[in-house]
Amino acid sequence: MSAGDRGYQHRVEYAEFLDQVRLAGAPVPAEQAAQAVLGALGEHLPPGTAGYLAGSLPPQVAGWVARRPEDVRPDDTPPELLTHEIARRCGCPDEAAPDAIRAVLLAVYRAVPGGVMYKVRAYAPGGVSALLRDHAPERSDDRRRSGVAAGLAG
Repeated sequence: MSAGDRGYQHRVEYAEFLDQVRLAGAPVPAEQAAQAVLGALGEHLPPGTAGYLAGSLPPQVAGWVARRPEDVRPDDTPPELLTHEIARRCGCPDEAAPDAIRAVLLAVYRAVPGGVMYKVRAYAPGGVSALLRDHAPERSDDRRRSGVAAGLAG
């Protein structure tokens, strides 16, 4: 199924996505940071939420959002352990991981509709939710553009 079949055209292309990660200050090569952050994020999100996020990203990036089997519940890994896991995957010190997380999440935020990030925030377990809260800005259109939250928009 192509992006056009889903009714959504990707806002950014692969190269532009990586440029945004790079410009946002990733401490390692952009592709390396994106693979590490999106892989860890996907492994700790509910499967449907990870799939929804992946489906909203450029196709070359979507495969990096690792998904759990449907029968495995996401855990509530503390944010410091997620940060350490991302640092290990990035091949950078733990102190540099927040910069990688922030850079990738800013690029993701620019690449997907607001409703996608609202749903990711809404269904993320505590540790992932804390990472998103600490490293990704909330847009005013996150709730308004989400089908899940249509009745919540003010």
